[in-house]
Amino acid sequence: MAPLTTGQVLAEFLGRLGTAPGRAVAFGSDELQHWPADAVAALKAHGALRPGKPGETAVCPGCEQACVMPVQQPQRPGRPAAAFVVCDRRDDIGRVPVAPAHLERWRADGQTLGDALAGLLGGGACYAVPGVAFVFRLGMVAGVADKAPVQLRFDDQGCALLDVAGHAVELAALLGVSGGKLLLDTRHLGRCADAPADGVALAAETPAQRTERLQARKAVLRQHGVKGFLHVLAEEEGVSVSMVKRILGRKQQPAAQALPAWAAALALPGGVSPGSKRKR
Repeated sequence: MAPLTTGQVLAEFLGRLGTAPGRAVAFGSDELQHWPADAVAALKAHGALRPGKPGETAVCPGCEQACVMPVQQPQRPGRPAAAFVVCDRRDDIGRVPVAPAHLERWRADGQTLGDALAGLLGGGACYAVPGVAFVFRLGMVAGVADKAPVQLRFDDQGCALLDVAGHAVELAALLGVSGGKLLLDTRHLGRCADAPADGVALAAETPAQRTERLQARKAVLRQHGVKGFLHVLAEEEGVSVSMVKRILGRKQQPAAQALPAWAAALALPGGVSPGSKRKR
C-alpha cells in the first residue's frame, strides 16, 4: 500500500474526529508510525494531538496472526511495571512482552483542534459557543477592508467547517503542513471577511460578551497560578495590556426592570411623571 501523503493524513485526522462519538478520538502510536513524520510532528506541536491514557489492548507481537489482546501491567514495588500479553490461542507462546511505545495513545477532540486553529489565527485559545454542541469561537480574521469572527463547527456528515462572514469553508481545504508546522490559509479567510455571503453572517461579540469571556478566562488563569494574566490576555486578544484593563473594568449593565402598570402609564408620551409639573 502506498504511503499516505500529508494531505491524506490531515483529511483522515479531520474525518475521524468529525465522525467520532463526542467528536473525540484516540490514535495509537502504531498507527501514527505509518503517517508522514512531519504531519504527526505538526499535529503534536500545535496541540491538536495530545498525550492520552495508555492503551489497555495491543497487537500481540508473538506471531504472524497479530491478534489484539488485553495488556497486563502488574505493579512491582520499586520496579517499573512490565507490560505483556498472555497468548491463550497457542501452546508454544505463553507470555509475550509488549514495548511501552506500543501502548502510547494520542487523543484529539473539538477543543484540541480549536485551540490549534485559534493559535494559527493569532489567539491563545478557543471558546465553546454556549448552548451549541461542538461549535467553537476561534477569534477574528482580518481582510483588506474588514474583519470577521471565525467559528469551527461540524456538519451532519462530520465535515469540519470554518464559518466566516456567512461563508462555510471546509477546513481540510485550508489546512496544510510545512516544516513540521501546521499552516492555515488565513488569506482566503480574509477574502471571506471582505465579501460577506448572502444570508446571516456571524454576529460579532458584543462588549458585554467580551467582558464576560475575559473575566472567565482571567479566573482560569488565576486558578492555574498565572500571575501575569494581564499580559497573557493581551497576547491572546492581540491588544495592549491597558486595553485589557479597560475591558475587564467595564461594568455589567443590569437588565431593565419592567415598570408597574401605573408607572408605565405615566411614562408614556403625554403622561405625567411624579416629579413634573403641568404648565398653566
